[in-house]
Amino acid sequence: MKTRHHFLSLPLLLSAFWFGSCSENTLPNGSDDPTPDDGVVTRFCSGTDPNATPPLNGPKKTSMDAEGSFYWTLGDKIWVKTGSSTYVQDDHSNINATQPSADFWIPGNLTEQSYPVYYTGQNDLSTSSQLKVKIADRQVQRVSNNSEHFAVSGDCGIATAEKNTNNNAYSFTLTHKASYLILVPFADQEEAGSIYLDKVTVTSNNTLCGTYTFDDNGINTSSVTGGGKTITLTTGESGYGFPVGVAQNQVKCGGYMVIQPGTHTLTFTYHVRYMGVPMTSTHTVSAREFAVNKYYRVAHKLNVERTEFMFDFPDTYYMWDAKQWYWYGQSNLTYGIIPSVNDPDRWFNTITGTTAHQASNSACRADGSARNMPCYNAMTWYLSAGAYWDNTTVWYLGGDAHTGGLWLKRWNKISGKPGGASITNCASASGTTTITPTAGKPSNTADYFFLPALGHYSREQGGMSLSGVGTTGYYWSSSPNAGLADDAYNLYFYSGVVRVFSYGSSDGYRSDGCIAGKRPNGTNWFQ
Repeated sequence: MKTRHHFLSLPLLLSAFWFGSCSENTLPNGSDDPTPDDGVVTRFCSGTDPNATPPLNGPKKTSMDAEGSFYWTLGDKIWVKTGSSTYVQDDHSNINATQPSADFWIPGNLTEQSYPVYYTGQNDLSTSSQLKVKIADRQVQRVSNNSEHFAVSGDCGIATAEKNTNNNAYSFTLTHKASYLILVPFADQEEAGSIYLDKVTVTSNNTLCGTYTFDDNGINTSSVTGGGKTITLTTGESGYGFPVGVAQNQVKCGGYMVIQPGTHTLTFTYHVRYMGVPMTSTHTVSAREFAVNKYYRVAHKLNVERTEFMFDFPDTYYMWDAKQWYWYGQSNLTYGIIPSVNDPDRWFNTITGTTAHQASNSACRADGSARNMPCYNAMTWYLSAGAYWDNTTVWYLGGDAHTGGLWLKRWNKISGKPGGASITNCASASGTTTITPTAGKPSNTADYFFLPALGHYSREQGGMSLSGVGTTGYYWSSSPNAGLADDAYNLYFYSGVVRVFSYGSSDGYRSDGCIAGKRPNGTNWFQ
């Protein structure tokens, strides 16, 4: 026989799929018999010695031990069968917290040597003539590695209460009659810090949930009404799921679910947000028996990956050719210190040269974050091939979805450019510096690449706010303006214009935070 009630945590285990039965009961919570309000009642004790007056003092456990102890929680009640078909619910109990033992007072002067005891959860479906259990198809767990929601999710159990001759109280320990899953997703080191678990959907080839009659044998699976083959466990609260760890870390990201016992082939679909982008990861456990009174630990490495349309915030923005991104080293992006000339890592490159439009001269070539961006001449050849403004393709910045961006033809698809030219070393310009983009998306996108309208940080606007996200794009070139020591060329676009140009601001345009560096997948922005 096993004790009741909710398990709250479980130490890490090495196997990816492990199960075991629950542990024996532990010491009581140290409360005395309360005085009944009125009438005659009989005391039923779970997990305590009814001979002790007062009961034995012992610690209240707040987490599950290695063997899987269960706990009573506020709102739990029991039913006692006092006749062939009569069930009586307790009048009150001493449950005032999460605790391993509890005392219940049943109305009436009960004198038999033993009585059947039933726990049906907190579903309010049972009556004095029939007991019912509901395994919920939608279960909600607010806190990681916590199973207090079991009371309303389908947890149930039975016991035989034996009379103690010294004080006429009865003692019992429950055997749980549902089956239980512990879900532990994890990810690789470079991904884990950006992944949150929002929900898990578990689907079986057989019935997993529904409303059942409950008797001396436990859940009567043949009596199910409203049966379903899918259970969804929603995790976290206020829109924030559980953070996913780099190992099978149940404490950080442990989800708990009650299911109908039986043979199941289970498919697990983990709904996560990676850098704020909704994704799913699925795996299947082949047919096996999920027995009553046992919990099964299922670990799964999430198979999610970053796409080229997922951008970190804010390490995409740089002053021109700066070594580090705009907010590097600043813990607070709202009140952080904007880059200054005294910050050589974040301040723009001050190199100058005699030739502004090409990068063949190393004295006039970016060597930091803008070194792989097109030179001025190459930028003009991109414009010579035309462009498309697309307001339908979805991309993400810091987890927020946006649309708006530019399709440009790939460098190797552009005709007429100088022989041997590359995007960073192009001897001559096309003569095209301003065009009007075509609305829509090119039909042959394989010949094009996409630049999202990521906006920019403007020193003229105080340098603190990011503007133009979804409406404008500012992409650095690798060419400084030789005539203006504080300026550099960039590609600027919105729905009505695409332009390669350089202009001055109060501190020089190189001090604005525009796009440079690499795409999230490590490739160049311009292709």
